[in-house]
Parts: sequence; structure tokens; C-alpha cells
Amino acid sequence: MQRSSVPDVLRAAGQPLDGAVRTEMEARLGADFSDVRLHTGPTAQRSAAEVGARAYTSGSHVVIGAGGADRHTLAHELTHVIQQRQGPVAGTDNGSGLSISDPSDRFERAAEENARRVLAGPAPAEAASVQRTADSPTEEAPVQRTAAAPARTGGEIAVQRFGDGEAPFDHAQYYAKTGWQAAAEEFEKRLGAYSFGHPRALAAARKTVARLKQLLIAYARTEHKDVALANKSFFKDDKTSAGQVGEGLTTAQINEFFARDGNVRELITAVYNAAYYNKGAELSLKEILNGIIGPKPQLASTLGMNQEELKKHSAFLNGWSRPPLWAAANLAGKGYNYEKDPYALGNLLWQSDPETFAGDTREMINSQGPRKERSEADKEANRKTPRDYADRGAPLSARELAFVGKPGPDDKLPWNEGTAYWEIQQNESWPKENAARGVPVVAGMSGTTTRMLKTFQWIKVSGVDVFDYRMAVMGWMLPSWDHSLYEILRGSWAAGVKGPGESAARAGKGAALMYQNIAPFTEEELRQNVCVGGHFPHEAMYFAEANKPRDTDPAASGFMEPGQNAAGTVPAKYNAFVRGDTAPTPRIAKWKADNGGASTEAVAERFKPAHATALMAYTGGAHQMINSVVRSRLLPEGYAPYGTGGVASAGAAAVSLQQIKSQLRWAAQNDGPDQEWVPTLDEDPVIQPQLANARGTDPVAKKAAMAVIDARIDVLAPVLFEELKAHADMTMEALNRLPPVTGTVYRGDWNLGGDESIYRLGKQAALNYRPGSVFTTSFDSTSREKSVGLGFMRGQRVSGTKTHRILLELTLTGKYGRDIDPFHQYQGTEAEVLLMPGASFRVDRSEWVQDPGHDPANGGSDWYEHVYATEA
Repeated sequence: MQRSSVPDVLRAAGQPLDGAVRTEMEARLGADFSDVRLHTGPTAQRSAAEVGARAYTSGSHVVIGAGGADRHTLAHELTHVIQQRQGPVAGTDNGSGLSISDPSDRFERAAEENARRVLAGPAPAEAASVQRTADSPTEEAPVQRTAAAPARTGGEIAVQRFGDGEAPFDHAQYYAKTGWQAAAEEFEKRLGAYSFGHPRALAAARKTVARLKQLLIAYARTEHKDVALANKSFFKDDKTSAGQVGEGLTTAQINEFFARDGNVRELITAVYNAAYYNKGAELSLKEILNGIIGPKPQLASTLGMNQEELKKHSAFLNGWSRPPLWAAANLAGKGYNYEKDPYALGNLLWQSDPETFAGDTREMINSQGPRKERSEADKEANRKTPRDYADRGAPLSARELAFVGKPGPDDKLPWNEGTAYWEIQQNESWPKENAARGVPVVAGMSGTTTRMLKTFQWIKVSGVDVFDYRMAVMGWMLPSWDHSLYEILRGSWAAGVKGPGESAARAGKGAALMYQNIAPFTEEELRQNVCVGGHFPHEAMYFAEANKPRDTDPAASGFMEPGQNAAGTVPAKYNAFVRGDTAPTPRIAKWKADNGGASTEAVAERFKPAHATALMAYTGGAHQMINSVVRSRLLPEGYAPYGTGGVASAGAAAVSLQQIKSQLRWAAQNDGPDQEWVPTLDEDPVIQPQLANARGTDPVAKKAAMAVIDARIDVLAPVLFEELKAHADMTMEALNRLPPVTGTVYRGDWNLGGDESIYRLGKQAALNYRPGSVFTTSFDSTSREKSVGLGFMRGQRVSGTKTHRILLELTLTGKYGRDIDPFHQYQGTEAEVLLMPGASFRVDRSEWVQDPGHDPANGGSDWYEHVYATEA
């Protein structure tokens, strides 16, 4: 076997980081990199190729392979340096004596997330205080590798591309608006009611209680205990705890409670009691677990529990790593988190597989730090009444009411709900960060959720989906506002229960994205049963702003685009679309035929009036301005600093803002037959009276009008810039809810290079300066009709020497194109298929064609370049 070159590279001296690079990375990552040695050159590249990596790290040595010399990769590898200083990392022997990390392991995922995070904004003005460390040994440090990028054929490119359903600006513009917090809390309240009353949640709660009772009875028999103790485990005389019904039920009442009468809150409270909360019980799941991690590990098998999970948990509790954690925590009075206790929260979180570099433990600490216990008077003021619970869709049962003394509808209950017991100090970083993301917080990350889901996993409940059980937990907590949705989800993820589309990264982008992915619910189910009018909170706010009247004060005004007239036509257009399956108009019938017979009713389950309004805004006079804003956020790799994800640089934003002002000033002075209506101008109470003079021929009147208009544009443009982000986000969301288009579309455009014969020789398309490829950095319009594409091409003004006309003939394969004709402001005139930002095409061939319809007034010759490309 050929000897690996990795050890030779690691034994070489390497070079310290460049001074400026080191200063920046120390500031971004908050660590000392004076000992880091960088290895570059052919030998380093060969060694990286051996381990299948763009770059790899061992101890304080960072080896750069082919394609790894970028800031993002360096930040990723320096994160590995930090990880290896903190202790052993994952690695598997590759057969040559090297321990190699896997790209999917948690250290790799954490490094990738951390690299994205630290590069997402400007470097701190001053380096953070760093911990100085001695040189780290490299002999036994695993090689942590950044996976090699897939090989690229000529012309293909990498583009920052938005995921399905996401948006360029993450809907962040809503979160500071008055009314967002109330709308978000209302959504979560409605979600709690739906979860509380859902048949699957109730069934999951009942079956979990039944399984836990069965397990307790089996254990009692094994230990020669009275099996009647099993029933008593589920009940506790604690009037401060929601869902308690007391210990006074008869056996017959208990059996009815378990099998038929108990509601979700009561049943999940019963699981909570029997698992670990009922400390006075003579029989509990915690007792069984203590036996398993202690002298009776065979109980897991005997009782039919999850042996694999319990074996791992027992190994940790009995292993060498827990005592040092306990000792460190005990110095701060927090040793209980790492006691040899199966439910100790620190133990559970330490064993989680966190998505972020900071980890679940840090999230728990950060979230619980800002909370403080309320005074007794504050607790009483914040407690709920029976009427509150009825209004929240989770009424109290007769048992619950009887146990707390039969209060009247408006009497305060004695329950210490999370919001009644805890107060979050809003001036601290964790609540501030969540407020900026539009995420409600109540009492910090829910450790109770983590414990309850681990309980479910350990006892092995057959025939119950874990997300149905989690739904029951949500129905238990959300109506009482014990925790917010994010706090519950965060606790769930720490237990390893994460639904499709759920992630800390997605939630980190804001509540709007988080709300659209909540297992086990589908988006359609949430829209029908939880949303108001089928709109998620951000969509409802968008729709309301579009229909709000204009005002002289732009801060008090509704949206400037698409204008009240256009927005007012949306309901009729939308309703006509919904009726398309049963009573289609000719245009809708054609749309259905062009889109494979798509059901309009099915599309409308996810596509709502807010989405239709966004498409009306885009297809009106605002499309150039919307694209100016999008280009401040989405830039192709190579033209913007790598890792700017989610943050528009100040420079890009300033350029876009200036473009928007220029577009508005041009539109204010031009009113030709093809000029699009721009409501920002045409419906503005200050600008509209000046437009006749601004577009007239009297130079004195024109100058006076433009002085007023220019000043007003300076006032409107910054507000409009933020509004256009909302339009861009909602347009992206709208496109993702329409059927993907297949087939051929056309786009008329221009390209660099002349159209004279010398330029035509061997010419290959290079739109956006990338040979052999076509890609989009904004929303791009195409048409199913070649004549429309040619018409737009002929309208392009070119020089003929530096620029020439181009007709793109694009073959769509069902990725980025959407047919928006039903919601086009100029419906039926363009057969428009809109491409999403980030769409990528491989150029198949190009040829020069003579155009019989050439208009000499637009410059250039009658030759154009016809480019054929396929969606990649």
C-alpha cells in the first residue's frame, strides 16, 4: 500500500497565518491563533486529495488543498483547531493509521455552521479577549477534513442559492413592526388549541400512559411490589401544577380517566408525574432507570425498553466524562445538572447531537440566565382563569376544576404556568436576539420537553409516532404559555426529535420560516386549522400593508407597491384562480394546460392572496426596483465576499438604494405609451400633483416639479427599500408554491462583446461574465412565446461594438421556473415564466442569427446571438 503523505506534511514547519488574516480570524472566532501553522503548495494539496478534502486540520496544523484557499474554508478549519484544543473529536481509522473525520459528524456540521456565522457580518472592531494556549500535539489528533467540492465541468459555477420556501431577506422586516409580537403569540395560541384538541395527540397521550402503566406493573411484579402502586404514580396532590387531578380518584374513575375521559393536559401531566415529577410515589419510571444504570441493567431487556438508548445513557452516567462536568458545575452551585440522575438536564444535553457550535448546553444556559422568579403578587397577576383556557381552546375538565376548588370562570387558577412563574429580562442578549428574529419567549429553552421526549424514547411506545406525542406535549404547554413554540422545539431537538425542515439554523432566520415547518403538521394543515384566513402571520401583515391607504408620512403609510388599485383586484383574480378546476376562465384553462393539468384548488391550499399580491407587485412597475434590492443580497460566488449569507453589505445596499432613486426619477419624467404605472409615484400625495409638469415640456415648470419630487424621493426611498425586501421575500415564497415549469422558454437580453463579424467568430455566451453558463442573481422574466422573447431582445439598446443582443432559449427541467400568468398585472400579454434568483443553466451551444425584425433605432446590427441552455 502506498504510504500516506499526510504525516510528512504535518511534520513540516508550515507558515504562521498572515498578520492581517490572523487578526481578523482571531477577532471573528475569539481565539488565539499564534500557534497555527498553515501548509500550502503541491505537497499539501496532494495530501488533502488523499483524504478527499479541500482542506484538513490536525491539532494546530491547517493544510490547504486544491480549491480550499478561501476565507470560509479557513474559518471552518480554524474552528477545528478550537475543537481539538477542547478535547478528542470524532475520527475513524482510514487504514493507514490516520483517524479521519466524517463530513456528516457533529464536529464537521458545527464547524460549517460556525464558519457561516462568524463570516456573516463585519469583523469586530477589536479582537475579542482570547485564551492563550500552548502548542497542541499533533500526533494523535484526528484529521478533520472539509469535504472536497464536487468536480466541475467547464462553465459550471457555484451560486449562493435560496432553499425551497425561503426568502432573500428571511422576512426580517416584519419583526420590528407594531403588532408582530401579538400576531406571533396568537399563532402559537391557535397552534396550542389545535394540538390540544387533535385526535392523534390524544391517542398518543393515552397510549403513552398505557405503556408506562404496563411497564410499572411489570416492574412491580419483578420486584415483588404491590401492582396497585402503579396507578398511584400518575397522580399528585399539587394544585400549583397544571393538569393535576389529585390522588382522590377511585379505581373505576382512574380506569375511565386513562381509557376515555382524560384530556391531553391531564394525560401528559400523568406521564410527567409517573416518570419523575411525583417524588413521593413508591413506584416511578425514574426508579426503574436508576436500577438500569445501577445494579440491574437487565431490566431494560426484561421490561421491553429501548435498550440501545438506555445503554448509551448508562455508559455516560457511569463513565469518566461526567464527574469532571459535575465538579466544574458544582463550583457554580449547578452540580445537580450532572448528578448520576437519569433525568439531570446537564447529562441529557451533553449527550445531544447539537446543530450549532455553541451546543444545546450553551443555549439552555443563555436562555435561562435572563429569567427570574416573579414576586407572589406578579405570579397572581399573570395566572390564568378557566375562561382564559376555554378561550385558548383547552378548557378545564370537571376533574381539574374540582381539584382546584371549583373556581368561577374568571377566578385565577393556582397553577404556576411558565409565564406566571418566570419573568424574562428583556434587556439581555438571548431575549434581544429572539426579539430581532420575531420569536416569542416565555421561560427559556424547555428542559421539560427534553425530559418528556427522552421518557417516550426510553419506554418504547409501540404504534405511536414521536411527533404525535410531541404534538401532545405542545398541547400541554402552549395553551398555558408554559413555554413558547421555539422553546419547546429547542428542547425537542436536544432530545433528537427534529422534523423535516426543522433546524436551529432555520429558526435562527426568524419565526416566519420556523412556523412553516412544525412536524407532524403539513403546511396545508397549518394554513387550514391554525392560520387566520390561510395566512401565516408575516403573510397576513404583508397583505394588510398592501391594502392600507397611502399617507403623507411614509412611516404611517401602507405599501407603495403594487398600489391600492392593483391590490384591490387581487381577491377577484385569486377567487377566479381557485374556481379554475370547476369553472375556468379561458386564461386559467390555458394555464392549467400549460402546467400539466395542475389543480388550481390544490395549488391554493398553499398559495394565498398575499402571494398573489406579491406577483402583482413584481409584474407591475416595481420589478426593476425589487431586483435591485435582491442583488444587494444574492451575489454569485467570486463577486462578493464568501459567507455573507443573510446580510446585505452596506456597500451593496447603498448601490441598490441609489439605483432605486434613479429609477424613480427617470419614471417621474417619462410617460410614454409603454411606460409602466409606478404607484410609488403615481399614488403618492406629494408627488402625484407634480407629475404633469415633471413630464411636460416647460423647462421652468419641469425643474420646479422635479425639485419637489427629488426631495420627496429622498424621503420615500429608504422606506421603499425596506418594503421592496418584503416584496422580494413574498415573491420567492409565491414562486415556491406554484408548480415548476418544464419545457422551452425565451428571454431577450444583451451581452458583452460586439456583433460585427470579428466578434462573432468562435463566440460563446458568457452572460454575467461566466463562460459556458447562464445564471440569475435576481428574478428574471422569460416567456413561453418566442415572439415575446424576440420583442424584448429587439428593444435592448446596444452599441454593436461593446455589447450585442442575445436571445436565450432555455430548456426548463422543473427547478427554477414558475408560470405566473394568472397573477400578472398584464395578464395574457407575455405568457411569463419567472425564474428564481440563483437559477443556473448550462450552455449547450450558441449561434449567430440575422434578425429580419431588427430596429436600427436601438443600435447595433441586425445580427443577434441565439444561445441554447439547459437548466442545471
